[in-house]
Amino acid sequence: IENLKTNRKVLLLLLIPFVLIIFTGFDLKVILILNSVVLIHQVISAVLLNRSRQEAIRLAEDKYRRKLEQSVVEKTAELINSNQELTRLAREDDVTSLDNRRHFISELDQAIEEIRSGQKRHQIMLFYMDIDNFRSINDIYGHEAGDLLLQAVSLRLKQHLPNEGLLARLGGDEFVMSFCTDDNYSGIEPLARQLTASFHKPIYTGGYVFNISLSIGITFYPQDGKDRSELLKNADLSMYYAKEQSQGSYIFFHDIPKALINRKNEIALKLRSADYDQEFKLHYQPYIRVSDGALIGAEALLRWNNPELGNISPAEFIPIAESIGEIVKIGNWVMLQAMNQIHNWHERYGSDITVSINISPIQLDQEGFLKNLKKLLEKTGANPQQIDLEITENSAVNREERLVDVFERINETGCSISIDDFGTGYSSLSYLKRFRIHRLKIAKPLIDSIAIDEDDHEIVSAIIAMARALKLRTIAEGVEEAAQLHKLRELDCDEIQGFYFSKPLPVRDFEERYLELLTEDTVPAPQRITDVADTNY
Repeated sequence: IENLKTNRKVLLLLLIPFVLIIFTGFDLKVILILNSVVLIHQVISAVLLNRSRQEAIRLAEDKYRRKLEQSVVEKTAELINSNQELTRLAREDDVTSLDNRRHFISELDQAIEEIRSGQKRHQIMLFYMDIDNFRSINDIYGHEAGDLLLQAVSLRLKQHLPNEGLLARLGGDEFVMSFCTDDNYSGIEPLARQLTASFHKPIYTGGYVFNISLSIGITFYPQDGKDRSELLKNADLSMYYAKEQSQGSYIFFHDIPKALINRKNEIALKLRSADYDQEFKLHYQPYIRVSDGALIGAEALLRWNNPELGNISPAEFIPIAESIGEIVKIGNWVMLQAMNQIHNWHERYGSDITVSINISPIQLDQEGFLKNLKKLLEKTGANPQQIDLEITENSAVNREERLVDVFERINETGCSISIDDFGTGYSSLSYLKRFRIHRLKIAKPLIDSIAIDEDDHEIVSAIIAMARALKLRTIAEGVEEAAQLHKLRELDCDEIQGFYFSKPLPVRDFEERYLELLTEDTVPAPQRITDVADTNY
C-alpha cells in the first residue's frame, strides 16, 4: 500500500509541468528541468529509503540471530543436563545413589573380559552382602525407615571401598563390592573382618536407632566362577551359607563344604532333566470353614520324588528352580495338573470346591502368563470360579504398579486371587484396596504363637478386622494345635488350614477322605474340627 501511494505521488509530480504547459504556456525547457529535478529527488529518496530499509532488515536479522543463538545455547545446555541426568539414572540406584545392578554388571563384565584377554593380570574379588533381618525392620518401622537404613548402610560401606573398587546395590537389601587385587584369601580377610565389625556399632538415622549385622559371601574370579553369572551365583550362595551359620559373619566360597555345593548342583541338574509326569505329584491340603467344619477347598502342593535323590522338599528345590529358570515350566505343569484335577473331581463327584495354586513371582513377570492361563482353562475345561491363585505378599508389594492391571485381567477370567503369607511384609490399606483380591492367608509364624504371644494375637485380630472391613475372607495357615483353633474361632477367622486338621494328601487319599462322601444319597453333617484332628506329620 505504501509503495502504491509513493508511485501515485511521483506520477502526479511528473504530470504537473505538462498541465502547466497546457493551461499557462510555460516554456518546455523549464518544464523539463523541473521534471529532471523531480526525478533526481525521487531517485535519491528511493536510494536512501532502500538503504534505510536494508539497515533495518540487517538490524532485525542481527537481533533474531542473537536470540536464535541464545536459544540454541540454552537448549543445548538443557540437553546436556538432561543427558547427564539420564546417564546418572541409568547407572545409579535411586535409593542409595550407589551404582545400580545394570551398571555394576556392565563394569564387572568389562573387568572379566580384560583379564580374559590378558590386558590385566589381576584377579577380581567380589563381596556379596546382605542385611540380616531387614524384612523385620520394614515390618516394624515401615518402608521409609527401611530406605533410610539402606542409605546409611551404603555410606558405611563406602568407607571401606578400596581405590578403583565398585560398590552397588543389586536390589532389596543386597549390596555387592568388587575390585581387582593380587592378594590371596589371607590378604582379603582383614577387609572382610572390617566390614562385618563396622556394623557392630548402631546406626543412627532419621530419629531411629538400628542395631544390624551384615552377612557376606566372597568369591574370586577366575577361581570361583568361569563367568560373571557363576561368580555372582556362588557369591550369593556363600552369603546365604554365612547367614545360616552365624548372622553377621563372612565366608569364602572355597570354604563352603563341597557336599552342599554338590547337592545344589545335583538338584539343578536333576530338575533340568526331570520327567515331570513321572517324578512330580500334587498333594492336596484341605482348608476348612471354622464355623461348621465344612470342607471349602484345598491347596495344591508340589512333591518331587527323584529316582536317584529320593524325596526332595519344595523348600529346597523351588529356590533352585527359580535360580536356574525352570520355575516357569514347573509352574505351568502345576497349573495344568491342578486344573485337570478340578475338572475330574467335578465330573466324578460333582465337587465345586476351590483349589488354590501357588504362583511364583517369576511366573507373574512373564509376558505370556495371562495368555497361558486362559489357554489352560480352555484346554482343561476347569471352572475358573473353582481356581484360586495364591501370590505371596512380598511378591505382590514389590510389583504393585504392574500387578494392578495383571490382577484385573486375572479377575476377568473368573479366577480368584489370594495373598499368601500375609503379615510378613509391609502391606498397607491402599495396596489392598488397589488390588482386586478375595482372601488373605495369615502367615504361619503369626499363627504359631497366637495362643501364647499377646502381640501376635493382636496382630492377627487386626488383620481379621481389616479384612472384614475390606470384604475379604481370611484363612489361617499352619494351624497345628487346638489352642490356636480356639483363638481363631474367638477372632471369627473364616477358614483354617494345617496339620491339626489334615496333612497334604495324595489325590486318592483326598478323594476317599472327603470327596466320596459327596456321591452318597445324603450328605452327612459336618464333623466338628476337634473330632477329626490329624496329628500325622
